[in-house]
Amino acid sequence: MRVKMTLVAAALAGLMTMLLSGPAAADVIKVSPGQSIQAAINKADEGDTVKLAPGTYSESVQIKTDGITLKGSGSDETTIQPGTSSVDPFCAGSGICVADVDVSNPNAPPTVRNVISDVRVKDLKVTGFEFTGVLFFGTSDQRVNDVLAEDNQGYGIAAFNTSGGQYWDNVTRHNHEAGIYVGDSPHADAVVRDNVSYGNLGNGIFIRDASHGTVEDNQAFDNCIGILFLETPEPTQNHDWVASGNSANHNNAACPASEDGPAISGLGIVIFGASSETIVDNAANGNQPSGDTPASAGIAVLSDPANGITATDNTIKKNSAFGNTPVDLFWDQQGNNTFKANRCKTSNPDGLCVSGHDHGNGDHGDNGDNRDNGGKHHKHHKHHGKHHKHHKHHKHHKQHKHHKHQKD
Repeated sequence: MRVKMTLVAAALAGLMTMLLSGPAAADVIKVSPGQSIQAAINKADEGDTVKLAPGTYSESVQIKTDGITLKGSGSDETTIQPGTSSVDPFCAGSGICVADVDVSNPNAPPTVRNVISDVRVKDLKVTGFEFTGVLFFGTSDQRVNDVLAEDNQGYGIAAFNTSGGQYWDNVTRHNHEAGIYVGDSPHADAVVRDNVSYGNLGNGIFIRDASHGTVEDNQAFDNCIGILFLETPEPTQNHDWVASGNSANHNNAACPASEDGPAISGLGIVIFGASSETIVDNAANGNQPSGDTPASAGIAVLSDPANGITATDNTIKKNSAFGNTPVDLFWDQQGNNTFKANRCKTSNPDGLCVSGHDHGNGDHGDNGDNRDNGGKHHKHHKHHGKHHKHHKHHKHHKQHKHHKHQKD
């Protein structure tokens, strides 16, 4: 009996020690210019923060550990630009890459070895990379906020084969494809909110072959397309997104034709082949093409008969669209789509507007050049001084598009 009581006492003592000690405290690993961000990330454990001091860091970095936070000192203080790289070949050319993939078989697409979860990237600038500023592939529940992603040759911020991502208060500008991209994700469950995306040589916000999510209170202007929901012949569908409170104004840049699509310009919000999307209470003003384009409008719903894809069961309601050329609202009359209480002047077909003169002859009234400058400058100052083809796909990202989320 005494032996049993001794064992029970020892077990209770061990349990009390565990309860009192609790989980290991997370570390903050500080990095200064001239030191290696990658070395700090390699040393970090789940829950740790890698904190970057103000300055410029010339390297690509890769995160393969769950729960890491990579935090700068502000997007106007901390810059990551191209330089040295010890990342996997899959991540080469991207600034911050969150992925753990197997590329050992040259005859097969990469497969995801481990799904990386709960990574945070915040308060920094990433610029000038050959492919993407911040790239997620095969991840879940990632968070990106207060990041400036600019002048990257592919995307600003991109997520392939992911779920649960959230992206807010970022500025993505002058990237050569989309500012923010979510794609190839049957259970994206993503939130894209309060971002400013402008001057990209493609789309401001691009949702392709991904389902379930929210695009809310973003500003997209001076792109070729402001916000695009696209479904392609890939098996993953694009449906069940809600876009609300966004402004997609003055997206008049001209994107030339490429092997991936025709020339495009002058489109605010577009549903192309996607289904069961809700476009509600958005502004799409002053979208006027400055180059060749097969279509332009403030808001457009289009099917893809060449690939047998019909845009259907979409709801377009309570939006404001004025000053677009040739019409404010366009629908190719394919599928079963609902237009309700949209404030606009011109539509094709007639009858989609509830105010102004609703006709499809191109009489667009005022120039509609309303880019929500107050919000733009608020975001601009927030990110650049806290004290003050239509989507051309790079070959590297074309490969990403076809990489399926496989876990060994």
